[in-house]
Amino acid sequence: MGMDSPGVSFDSDEVPYRPSNPGSRNHPDGCKPCNKYNAKRPEKSCRQALTCEFCHGSDHDRPIRRGQRGRHALQRRLYLEAREDMPAALRHVVDEIYKVPAAVMEQIKRRLECTPDLIYCEQQVQILVEGIAQIADQAQLSRPDGSRVAFRECIWSDVGSMFKWLTGALHLMVRKMWDDETLEEKDRLKEMSNIVTGILQECKKLPLKLDEYAVASGLPISPEFHYDAPEDIFDKVPPWAIDKVEKLAEDAQRGWLRKKLCQLVLAELQSADEAGATHDDIQQALDRLGMPLQQLPYFADTSREAQQKLLDASSLAHLWQAADELVERFKAQLLDADSLEDLENALS
Repeated sequence: MGMDSPGVSFDSDEVPYRPSNPGSRNHPDGCKPCNKYNAKRPEKSCRQALTCEFCHGSDHDRPIRRGQRGRHALQRRLYLEAREDMPAALRHVVDEIYKVPAAVMEQIKRRLECTPDLIYCEQQVQILVEGIAQIADQAQLSRPDGSRVAFRECIWSDVGSMFKWLTGALHLMVRKMWDDETLEEKDRLKEMSNIVTGILQECKKLPLKLDEYAVASGLPISPEFHYDAPEDIFDKVPPWAIDKVEKLAEDAQRGWLRKKLCQLVLAELQSADEAGATHDDIQQALDRLGMPLQQLPYFADTSREAQQKLLDASSLAHLWQAADELVERFKAQLLDADSLEDLENALS
């Protein structure tokens, strides 16, 4: 019985197989196994096939080869196991790699879910693919070994897969930079932090790329694009406040409020210095905002009036009041609906 497969030939029932590629000629004692070859998938495992210089004998012990998703999952598990023993600065960098793309992903997914036009949605996804490819190029250039990041947009079935791939690629970049001992540890951490911060800033701009495309196409865009605040506003806010703002925006799944929150925090800090108030008061005001912003239904983001009411707030207290009023108003609209049509109108 015969069967044709790359790197393997079957000549008789007595001899089940006889590898015929150059690396298999001295099998089993004078050869080195091909770690990519899999006898169960001969046509898709080793690309060199009949020309491979390593042995395709199926009786060799070979390491388990994980797919990209498996490698990234293993990478994260090993990090979590060793996290507490790592330098604090390194932990912060890696934590941000897992935190920021996830927050951006949720913001974009919410926007795509509200996009009624399938063709427009596909165009937005393509913009995301191109944007992530550019970020991947930055990561590639930052790796000491200069290895190519495996960028395969065809395997992605959803936005979540894109960002999970990006997170894994950035974590691998950090690992390579950390393992490169040509620099002192302090210098490595500084360089690593600067590079990751720049890359994550580009990641945060991905939603605005969608808005730029929408403006050019005459389509509706997110309120953050219209909100007039300098891009460097995030650099002006103290780290403790940035952490609060990021967590508040992430928990409420309203990344478009980040600029507004930062602007209000800066104003509150100035007022606190003049009035002698403490930073604890500002932290409590941010904590208090969490409940109404999380209770506010997702469809409020599609209402220009609701968005503007939040963006017009002149202080953190006013923002809390605006969010609380919107929550109560949407509750009343839903409770007053007498029919499915009324309910649909309330949700629109």
